[in-house]
Amino acid sequence: MSVVPAIAALTAAAVASTPAPDPTPAIGWSQRAHGPALSPRDPSSDTKLASSNQSRQTSSLLCKPTQKVFGFLPYWSGTTNIRWDLLSHVGVFSLGVDASGNLSNTIGWPWTTTINTARANNVKVILTITNFNPTQVLSLMTSTTARNNFFSKLRTQVLAGADGVCIDFEGSTSNGWPTQVPAFLQAMRAYFDQQRIPCEIHIATPAVNWSNAWNFSAVAAQADYLFIMGYDFYGSWSTASGPSAPLFGGSFNVDNTMRTQYASVLTTSPQKMILGTPWYGNQWDTSTSAAYSSVLAFTQSVTFANAAIAVGTHGRQWDTSSRTPWYRWQDSTWNQVWYDDAESLGLKYARAKTYGLGGVGMWALGYQGATSALWDAIAAQFPPVCPCPADLNNDRSVDDSDFVLFSAAYELLVCPASGSCTADLNVDDFVDDADFVLFAQAYEQLLCP
Repeated sequence: MSVVPAIAALTAAAVASTPAPDPTPAIGWSQRAHGPALSPRDPSSDTKLASSNQSRQTSSLLCKPTQKVFGFLPYWSGTTNIRWDLLSHVGVFSLGVDASGNLSNTIGWPWTTTINTARANNVKVILTITNFNPTQVLSLMTSTTARNNFFSKLRTQVLAGADGVCIDFEGSTSNGWPTQVPAFLQAMRAYFDQQRIPCEIHIATPAVNWSNAWNFSAVAAQADYLFIMGYDFYGSWSTASGPSAPLFGGSFNVDNTMRTQYASVLTTSPQKMILGTPWYGNQWDTSTSAAYSSVLAFTQSVTFANAAIAVGTHGRQWDTSSRTPWYRWQDSTWNQVWYDDAESLGLKYARAKTYGLGGVGMWALGYQGATSALWDAIAAQFPPVCPCPADLNNDRSVDDSDFVLFSAAYELLVCPASGSCTADLNVDDFVDDADFVLFAQAYEQLLCP
C-alpha cells in the first residue's frame, strides 16, 4: 500500500513545528624513505576549525566516488594538487604512541586548515597512530593500564577534529603481537562507544601474511576498514630490481594479496578491504640493463612526480609479467627505477573493483605532483556519483520502501554513537521532523538525480 497519504498528512505538521533548515556555512619504511624528500608542512598556518555539523550538512550533497578512496597525508607533504572530490578519507600521518600509551610527535595536530577543507568536501579525517617497535607494541596491547591511557589520550586528539583513527603498527611479528590486534581493536571500539564518540577504526595491514602471524578475518570483525599495504614487494633490502607493487608474477603479488592472503576477508566482508597502492617507486644501481637485474646498491625512493619527469628523458619500459613500468639509464653503472603510473595503478584499481573491495588508497598524497594522471586513473574506475540522501536502500529511487526504513529510524530519534545513521538527512545526529521534511521533498521527486 502506498504511503503517500501518510507523507502528505505528516508533512504539514512537521513543517509547522520545525525550525528553518540550518543555513549553509560560510607508513613505516616508506615514512623513513620519503620523509626527508619533501618539505615539512607548516601546521602554524592552520586556521580556526569549522563547525563539523555545518560542514557535513553542506558537503553531504557533493558527488563522490562510488568506492572508498583513502589517501595518507604525511606531515612532510603538502595539500597542493589534492583532488578532494575524489577522496573519501584522508589519513593524517602521524602521531606516535609508546609502550605506556603516551602520544608523541603530535606534528602540530590539529591541522585545522586540512580538517576544514576535508569537511567542506565530505572527506573524513582519520588520525594515524604509529609504532614500529614490536616490543613496545606488544606491551601496549597487553597492558590494560597502558591501553586505557592510550585510549584516553587518543580521545582528546579525536575530539580535536578527527572522524576516526588508523592504527599503523609494523615490524617483526616474531613476538606474536598481531595475535593481540583483534582484542585491542575491540577494546578501542568499546571505549569510544561508551564515550558516545563516533570514531571509525582503520588498521594498516601487510600485503603478505608471513608465518601466518595475522588472523585477518578476526581483525576485520573489529575494524571498519583494513588498509592493505599492497606495496614494498621490492625495496631497499632487495637483491634484484623489481616493482614495488606487481599485480601479477612471482610467488607473491597484489592479486595474490587480495585473492589468497585475504581470502577469508574477501569471502565475508570485502567491503572492509581498502587496497593501498604506491604513488612512488625505487631506484637501484644494477649489474645489467635487464629487468630484475641483480642489485649493486639501493639508491633512493622516487616519487611519481619525479619519475614522470625522468621517464621522459630515459624512455618508459613495460614489464608484462608484473604489469608495471620502469626505466633505466647508464652512467658509471646501470640505474633502474621501478614505479607505478596511471596505467599500472588503473589495472590494480580495476582488479580491486572486480573483487568487490570497499575501495583503494595510496601512499602518499603529495607524491603525484601537479599532474592529474593518477587522479584520472581513480576517476576512470570509480566515477563520482551524486548523492540521493533519502534513498535509504540505495536503489536510486525514493519510494515506499525507503519510507519504511525512515519510519523505523524516526522511532529511534537519536543516532547511535558509532555506525551509520542514514536517515539523519540534515546530519545533526537526530532523526526528527526536520529530516522528515527533507525526506518528503525527495519522495515527491521519486527518482534520484
